[in-house]
This record gives sequence, structure tokens and C-alpha cells, in this order.
Amino acid sequence: MNLARLARSASTRLCLNRVTEGLQQGSQDGQRHCVSVRFNATSVVGAASSGDILKREEYKLALSNVGKQLNLTDKDLPVLRKAFTDETFAELIFKTRRKEGVLVETLEPGLDNGRLSHFGEASFRLTVTEHFFMDGQHLSAEAISNVVDFLTQPGRLASIVDQLGYVPLIRSSKMPVSPDESSLFSKVFFAIIGTLSSTKGQIVARQFVQETVLKALGKMDLLRAIKLHQPKLMLYHVVQEKQRTPPVITQTENEDGTFSVEVVAGKNVLASASGPSAQAAEHLACRDALKNHYSSELDTAPLPAELESYHSEEDIEITK
Repeated sequence: MNLARLARSASTRLCLNRVTEGLQQGSQDGQRHCVSVRFNATSVVGAASSGDILKREEYKLALSNVGKQLNLTDKDLPVLRKAFTDETFAELIFKTRRKEGVLVETLEPGLDNGRLSHFGEASFRLTVTEHFFMDGQHLSAEAISNVVDFLTQPGRLASIVDQLGYVPLIRSSKMPVSPDESSLFSKVFFAIIGTLSSTKGQIVARQFVQETVLKALGKMDLLRAIKLHQPKLMLYHVVQEKQRTPPVITQTENEDGTFSVEVVAGKNVLASASGPSAQAAEHLACRDALKNHYSSELDTAPLPAELESYHSEEDIEITK
């Protein structure tokens, strides 16, 4: 690693550490005007669990409760309802109307959460970018991009939707909605931000992101998490830096349709994992190999986007 890159990487780590240390205080400063989002599923939807389908009256009550928690008015509730409406459910409504004889030629573009989600994602990315640009003034553009991409992972946003108790309110033809539907969940999360932006303004939407996403970063090692998000790339890099032969990744398909993967260096198996796809199993195995055998090297390595020889994980050929 050359000195310029080492200095940049060290500066990036220092800045991000300062950012994460300051998140707690920044979040507290915003409490005076921030929307209230600290509530669990029971307080919003009664006794319903995340897998239940709510009846019509229960749904109205639950939606109203969420609206109150977000400081929305009754006039805003139709917009909030759209935020929870997946396109598959909108198509179902459209087909039902046609069967009932309602003259509907095309599916209404505003019936599902597509537009709100698009608006909300743009708002989310801007808020996160703005936060790290202002609080971490020496972060490189690549580092900020890494942070934004990491925080927009569907799985991460899906867990927030589940924790906030929003799952029973999601309207989808895939009912009951499973927590595994991470892309569906993340779309709902963005649509809620879009709802706040369109009804209350960008300041309120920004406060919601601060409270639900950015505040939690103070409790985690953000740098390490970003690197482990692309474990195959980082494994390839740290091994190259040590001037060793890259490990070999072996894949086998099991009888039940799952895949098993081993990361092998010479005669030693560094890590093994199974998953529903070869890519998922590979991700887990490479991550475990890094954590168990190259932990110190991982800590000193630059962020993925700062690597001089950056490659997408799909372009790295170390699989047999």
C-alpha cells in the first residue's frame, strides 16, 4: 500500500469514527422537533404479529396510530396508505374493479407506493450524503458513496420496518408478507420517507432518517461493516497485500437445492458456509474467513471504493 493511499485510508477511518461518535449527540439535539418513531408493533397494531393480516377496521385503526406517531393528519392518511401498498396489491385492486364493471382503462400510477418510494429513496440518499459530507468533512467521495450504498441495503432497511411494527400494514398480494421480502420492505421504508417529504417537508423526513437509521450507527463498527459487505473483494485484497496466493473457493450443490461453499488456502479450510444460492453461501464463507483469519488486516485495509485495483465481486475469479 503506498503512503498516499495509507494516509487517505487513515484519514477516512478517523473521520468516520468522529462521525459515529457524534451521531448520538446530533440525534439528541434534534429531539425537540423530531417526529416520534420509537414504538413497537404492539403499540401500533394491537396484538397483531408481523405475520398477521389485519381486518379492515383493525387496519384503519393501525394506520391511524402510525399516522399519529409520525405527526400526520387525517388528510395525510391516504398518502400513508399508498406508502404501504405494493404494486402487486394495486394490480389486484385494478383487476377487481374491472370484474365489477368499473370502467378503468389503465392502472392508476399513484395507486401503489412506486412514486413515493422513488421520491423517498432520493431523499434518503441526499440526507445520508449531506450528513457525512457535513460531519465528516475529509471523507472522500468514494467513502461517502460506500456509506450510502451500505445503508441502503434492502436487508438493513427491512429490519427497521420490522422493528417499527410496520409489517402488518403492508398491502401486498404476497400476504402474509414474510420478513424475507427485503426489497418489498425497503420500498415501503423509502415510501414512508416520501410520505413525510411530500406532506410535512424535507426537514421532517430528514429527522426521521436521523432517528431510525443514522442514530444506530453509533452502536456499530461502521468501517468494518462496510468492508464485510463485500467480503470476497476484501479477502482478495488482504491476501494480495500479504503477497500470498489467493484462497480457492469451492462450490457444491446439495440435494435439497442449497449450496455449500468452502474457502481453502493450501490444505487448510479457512471457512465454510451454506446458503440458498451459491452467491449467498460464498458471501458468508468469505466473511467468516476474513473475521477469523484476517481480522487485523481487515481493520487496516481501505474501504472497497478506495482500493486502487477495485473490481466488482462478480469479476473476481477465485472459484472452482
